[in-house]
Amino acid sequence: VSGVGGTASAFTLTHVFPPVDPKPQVPLQSKNLRAGGWGPGAPLRPLRLAPHFRTKGNALSCLTGSVGDRAASSGAAGAGPTAKEEVVEYSYHGYTRQDPYAWMKDDNWQQVLREPGVLRPDIRAHLEAENEHVDAVLAPTKELQEQLVAEMKGRMAQDDSSVPMPDGPYAYYSRYVEGGEYPILSRMARADFESGLWTADGAPPPSQEDLVDGNDLGKGFEFFKLGLVEHSPDHQSVAYSTDVKGSEYFTINFKNVATGEVLEDQLVNCSSSFVWCKDSSAVVYTVIDDNHREKWVYRHRMGQSQSDDELLYMEPDDGFFLGVSLSDTGNYIVIDSSDHDTSEVRLVPSSGDAGAAPVLVQEREVGVKYDVCDFSDQLLILTNEGGATDFKVVTCPIASPGKASWRELVPHTPGVLIRGIQTLEGHLIRSERVAALPRIMVSECAAGGG
Repeated sequence: VSGVGGTASAFTLTHVFPPVDPKPQVPLQSKNLRAGGWGPGAPLRPLRLAPHFRTKGNALSCLTGSVGDRAASSGAAGAGPTAKEEVVEYSYHGYTRQDPYAWMKDDNWQQVLREPGVLRPDIRAHLEAENEHVDAVLAPTKELQEQLVAEMKGRMAQDDSSVPMPDGPYAYYSRYVEGGEYPILSRMARADFESGLWTADGAPPPSQEDLVDGNDLGKGFEFFKLGLVEHSPDHQSVAYSTDVKGSEYFTINFKNVATGEVLEDQLVNCSSSFVWCKDSSAVVYTVIDDNHREKWVYRHRMGQSQSDDELLYMEPDDGFFLGVSLSDTGNYIVIDSSDHDTSEVRLVPSSGDAGAAPVLVQEREVGVKYDVCDFSDQLLILTNEGGATDFKVVTCPIASPGKASWRELVPHTPGVLIRGIQTLEGHLIRSERVAALPRIMVSECAAGGG
């Protein structure tokens, strides 16, 4: 395919490798396709850990045994608390509805998310009474709960490990230990991994270092959630996000790998994700507003106060969400702003240079969605623009990213849904779905022109 649509493109697909196995394949998710510096010339990025959390309480809160057991338990525990009724009427668009339990929503709910201790006393009292009643009703099943949990855990490897991912002189991976609830981010010398000293079920190599231990971080908290863990490009620091209140307001902390010291840098009221700049001098992250939406994108320079961080972008539409990620080559940080059917993307150089401002790819249009990845001096854009219900791929120069420069590369084909794209080592990878079955298409890429 070369410049489909009659206009020559600066980006060409030189060869397409269709799948040779007709069996269904595991689809690549669009979010994963764009995550993390996988492009030509860029080092492999570390494993991004998915969120992990736990709360104290019943292991199986829905389990109450047989019908007879439930009746006996309920009778022994009493009837349980009854919520008071205070009718409040709401009128919208000519309709009125009544809510007898509106009092259960604290008017100060935004502050409660950050400080659970300020929850109104009458709400707290009722919730605690409900919890006590549930514990009493489920008490006869406690032994069975523990047995079932043990059986389920017995079918999972308690000391599992991911496959190490080489990056520079190290290989990074996550692992679990028996009895632990959270992952441990570790690394080893790359030479140890490539020489075969590491095996998934064997002893750890001598060079293994534990960078972040989720089990240690979670000690002493009734709620703990580990978000993203990512090392700096120079391998000297590691950053990690945590939520210890269940509010989904994350705090990002930084650790010196050599000394184990937790640095003074701390970013609060954040979402769980962030991106390191190429020179390891700064990170780009999003801050959440009182309505729990990512509203602002900041660049934090290591060693400075969060109050001095540089604002890169503020989303003006309260219906849109923000996200940040690293482009495929690692040369840009992608700022994605979107709602359910409309999107808008900005690119900011990942060099970390102060004053480097985001560049708009294409102004948002209602109903038009697009996602970008980069290759050489080109952008590849997955979009439904122009009525492409199942999406198409267009390309344009990074220096001129607007729609006027878009040239069709992979045309829209009804019935062939393109779910995501990624560039990797001179190839374009497309995740598609055809006739309800997933497939992966790999095409060689050649860049030329301006």
